[in-house]
Amino acid sequence: MNSSWRNQYLEDLPGPMSKTYSKLFSDETLKDYLIHFVATLEDNAVILDIDCSGCGFWKFLRENGIKIIGISDSRCKSVKLSDRGIRILHMAFTDISFIGIFGGFLLLFVPNLLPPDLNLDILNKAHLALRIGGKGLIALEIENSGSVSTAIKDELSKKHPALEGDRLVNDKYRFVPTISAVKNLIRLSEFHLIKYTVKSGKAFFLVRK
Repeated sequence: MNSSWRNQYLEDLPGPMSKTYSKLFSDETLKDYLIHFVATLEDNAVILDIDCSGCGFWKFLRENGIKIIGISDSRCKSVKLSDRGIRILHMAFTDISFIGIFGGFLLLFVPNLLPPDLNLDILNKAHLALRIGGKGLIALEIENSGSVSTAIKDELSKKHPALEGDRLVNDKYRFVPTISAVKNLIRLSEFHLIKYTVKSGKAFFLVRK
């Protein structure tokens, strides 16, 4: 995919629990999915938290015996934590190269900030990083019929060859896909969809390797 035009609109990832997305983490459905996610993990499991997107839940995860490896670039805004069960690695998403060592992964609302080809690359790398039977929890905002996003897409397509989900919001790139587009990304990355819920323009997916 020729995504060079998208690069000029991509902003720095805001870091975990930024003001941009912190309100989304109060959703009770996300909390229910997180509890389900934790319940399916083995004792003393290690999970991969992409962009430290679930750091607001790290205390809960550690209380349940889960160890966390957070992946973020140098702009990670996570506070320094003394917990020996948490480690943050500063690297680009494209540099993730783990194979078969994690029990699960979190990818919460980060996909909305990235174009679909990079989202697919991240999911492929997460698939490689998980052990057989490992679980993943994905959350993102999705296309809401009747919203202004259709007009945004029309305006965008006048300037660029737009793909499904491409948006410009306040002159910043956003990926706001349909539910079928997300399912397709999950299928292409060879994950099995266990369950999903759509609520108020947000979707939550529990997947398995």
